[in-house]
Amino acid sequence: MTRIECPSEAWDRHCAQHEEGCDVCLNHVDSCDCPECPKCGSVGDSDCYEKHGLKPAHDSVASLCDWIGIAPIDQCLRAIDKHNAEHVWLVMRDGERIYYHNPERLKELKPWQRIYMVGVGGIAWDGSDWEYSQEVPPGRGWLDLAMARDNFQDALEEHTALMGAEEEA
Repeated sequence: MTRIECPSEAWDRHCAQHEEGCDVCLNHVDSCDCPECPKCGSVGDSDCYEKHGLKPAHDSVASLCDWIGIAPIDQCLRAIDKHNAEHVWLVMRDGERIYYHNPERLKELKPWQRIYMVGVGGIAWDGSDWEYSQEVPPGRGWLDLAMARDNFQDALEEHTALMGAEEEA
């Protein structure tokens, strides 16, 4: 006879395994927002992503790479920096900031790892000290990241126009 766990039993098992916090989302088990594995019923088990094909969450490294259309993550962030005026960095759930110029650290990230914030920033290459940065939460189809990148472009264009007006005056 096959035993089927109800969601509360899976949650109780998850709490017992992760008393300090979830391995995937790093939240306390009471606020874990990881999906339940459809094969084994585990919640917040990183092994399920590789062994059972559990789909990474909406705020994961894999989700960002899918949205940008370039993977793995080190190549994704490098391509943004190389082909755009702005650069993008990750703020992981433990607070670590990871930038495109640290490919070794980026290569260590697993596709299922959850992102806390995504940063967008850059400087004006005009000899001024103008710089811009903004950090936004991931998810929502990455709409906030798209808006932050647009905000950078708008701010840079405004700065360029103001610098041009000052030179003309």
